[in-house]
Amino acid sequence: MVKVADAMREKTIDAELLAKTAKTIGGVRFNFLVTRVVGKAYAAVTEAKSGGIAAKITTHSLEVCRGDHRKAAQREIDLLIQRHGEDRVKAVLQFGVKPT
Repeated sequence: MVKVADAMREKTIDAELLAKTAKTIGGVRFNFLVTRVVGKAYAAVTEAKSGGIAAKITTHSLEVCRGDHRKAAQREIDLLIQRHGEDRVKAVLQFGVKPT
């Protein structure tokens, strides 16, 4: 079990860790966890530092990746970048990270 942020990023909740992955976006390396919140039917790509959800893993992505959660997470991140652009995705992910 790992801790992730809720939708409003106000409290942490328990989630099952399914996989880990990383991706360089706009020259910055981000680490992601693939998690499933207890009681939820879907898995999510969670940014490791902030614990915030970056994307939900669709059943289609999971089918395309033959059940491999890590590959499905990479696919969802790539689709997010394709839709919104690398700079926007990087900015949103960096905004979500709490300063240490």
